[in-house]
Amino acid sequence: LGHPAALELTRKLPADPFFQLLIADGDRIELSNLNRQFLFSASDIGRNKAEALAERLSSSRGEVAAFPEHLTEKNAHHILSG
Repeated sequence: LGHPAALELTRKLPADPFFQLLIADGDRIELSNLNRQFLFSASDIGRNKAEALAERLSSSRGEVAAFPEHLTEKNAHHILSG
């Protein structure tokens, strides 16, 4: 769900320098992800999902920040602050 939702957010929101999309995911890209997570390619296998997705979605519509960890109660304040 996060993959297409992030893509739609970057496509549909108005250009705004204050827009910030935060992507948190501790998983790595595997071959089995490629059939449903269409912004990744075989060359991305082994990379962190958040970092690869943020790289693909970077645009003039605001900042796309990657956090290569799962969002938890312990790190939510750090990720969402700012």
